[in-house]
Amino acid sequence: MAISILSRYRLISTSLAFFCMFNICLAFKHKDFNLSTRAMDWSFVDATGYGSPNGAGSDGGACGYGNIVSQAPLSSMVTGIGPSLYKLGKECGACYEIKCMKHPSCSRKSARVVIMDFCPGGPCLSDAAHFDLSGTAFGTMVIPSQRDKFMSFRVLI
Repeated sequence: MAISILSRYRLISTSLAFFCMFNICLAFKHKDFNLSTRAMDWSFVDATGYGSPNGAGSDGGACGYGNIVSQAPLSSMVTGIGPSLYKLGKECGACYEIKCMKHPSCSRKSARVVIMDFCPGGPCLSDAAHFDLSGTAFGTMVIPSQRDKFMSFRVLI
């Protein structure tokens, strides 16, 4: 009996965690998705990629989400961020829409990523704002035919 209660509790808490994280990405005001008003709200940041090309980046990272980053609804579309955005973990779970624009191999298609990790060094410290994308998220920023070549660079500017 104790095992079934524990199993139910685990299922409920896991479901609640997924529900809460999924709602973070969907809980925007409708007017925020009006592209005509949002077009000027884009900010330029630098980005790098980490982990395997099709990977989830880290196993939960500094935000402590564990191995759920590779499962739906996150599906490895996660990122670490530098100290200027991380704010001692207050940004954990926040959703960002990202798009690669400057590099010739960029797809110029947007994707949503969720903050799951902290990027403590290298360009994350020196850039005003920096995203360290999982391999999966990084790969979506590139034209599919250029993906393998581009993944070796691991830097988007």
